Amino acid sequence: MRPFVLIAIRNLIQAPVRNLILGGSIALMAALMTLLLSLTAGIEHTIKSNAMALASGHVNIAGFLKLSQTSAAPLITHFSELDDYARKNTPEAELIVDRIKGYGRVISDSASLSVPLWGVDYDSEKSLLGRIALVEGSMAEFSKRGTLVLFAGQAKKLKVKVGDSLTLSLPTFRNMSNTLDVRLVAILQDMGLMSQFSVFLHREDLREVYQMSRDSTGQIMVFLKSDADTSKVMERYRKELSTRGFKLMEPEASAFWMKFDRVAGESWTGLKLDITSWKDETSYLKWVVDLFQAMTFLVTLILGFIVTLGLVNALQMSIRERTTEIGTLRALGLQRFDTIKLFLLEAFFLAAAAAAEVAGVSRARI
Repeated sequence: MRPFVLIAIRNLIQAPVRNLILGGSIALMAALMTLLLSLTAGIEHTIKSNAMALASGHVNIAGFLKLSQTSAAPLITHFSELDDYARKNTPEAELIVDRIKGYGRVISDSASLSVPLWGVDYDSEKSLLGRIALVEGSMAEFSKRGTLVLFAGQAKKLKVKVGDSLTLSLPTFRNMSNTLDVRLVAILQDMGLMSQFSVFLHREDLREVYQMSRDSTGQIMVFLKSDADTSKVMERYRKELSTRGFKLMEPEASAFWMKFDRVAGESWTGLKLDITSWKDETSYLKWVVDLFQAMTFLVTLILGFIVTLGLVNALQMSIRERTTEIGTLRALGLQRFDTIKLFLLEAFFLAAAAAAEVAGVSRARI
């Protein structure tokens, strides 16, 4: 085997310009593939991290309560029972919290904004909200009632700063409108599209506006030690909660606010639980990941075709230029398979050198 390796390396050295061009093409294709795959993975990781901080756990016990056939409120009752179940039957859990969901208008002296609201207990969610960069104010003040937290883009639209007073106008689940005066205590750094759909309010303030009982909440968010356990925990929840007498909604990969029209049009009343994952709650952003995956596939296909043609052409030229050498080797007893192996080794070394160059550049950047 060693003589074949030496011959293959020497033949590559004899045509440096052609091999450098071909090796550069292979390296370019590998570099673009690495870049696009890394970009796609980075986007998915960012979406997951933002979802964990803003709107979802790995697994969520949520649902809808219908007081009439045409209503649909994003809340769950029997909170104590469900919270106790989740804490006792989820050994994979790292953190379990609950939030109240709402929707209304945030009104300042010069503008207004219609946004989803999250009723949050800051003392139990310091580890989550602490991941978001603070632009202005103090998150410690958020533990007090009558406070509000906005993102930088929202504060800019409303033309407010920390310490300003705002008014919330919220339609309740009984088709009435309540208002609440709050004080802006912190402004957080924008986190892309998702942060435009999140405003944090003290949980007890939102509970009071919606006149919710202590045994009701919006959703129970379960954060797991490993994302790999998400599907397993979801299946367990669906099976065990069903046996406990709870009605469950059919699995649907969409955010809760995308289900209102469908749920409101269904004829049932009462409570139905909706077991979702962070991927379900961020499904409206899935097109971004799909777009980059499609771009990766298309670029890989085109470049792979071009590089394959170049490699085949280079091998054909190499064979034609070395007809005499091949004849001499065959006359000396070299078998046909060994001749093919010689040229395949050249292609392998060329591709390996290009891959090593890409790996070295990637490692240097890291």
